[in-house]
Amino acid sequence: MGVIVTSPVEKWAGEVVLCDPLTIEQVIAIEDALDAGVEVGDSDFIKSLAKSTDGVASLKWSSRLDAFYIPVIAKCTESHTLPFQFDKFPASPRKDSHLLVTVLWGKLLDIYRGTVEVPND
Repeated sequence: MGVIVTSPVEKWAGEVVLCDPLTIEQVIAIEDALDAGVEVGDSDFIKSLAKSTDGVASLKWSSRLDAFYIPVIAKCTESHTLPFQFDKFPASPRKDSHLLVTVLWGKLLDIYRGTVEVPND
């Protein structure tokens, strides 16, 4: 049974059902995307804007990372009701687009890693 994720972006309202459990091909795709994300170099432009790199979460363009994550999210999706197809995933406005990718990627990584629920007694 899949994991249902609700879009946090009002203009792209809908739900995505992520596969759970994942196949070995899906796991390998996730691992490849994680490796590719690490290999993306820092942006000279973002570095030039930062007065200090201390405490900066990332010096990479979010679009570069999203480009690796979106195809994997699509590969790990059973179904969705978003108003677009993954091969036409909207990349702007960046804040909204990246938020949606971040939520889906984060939930996918939860499935990949496995989650431990502590009973609330």
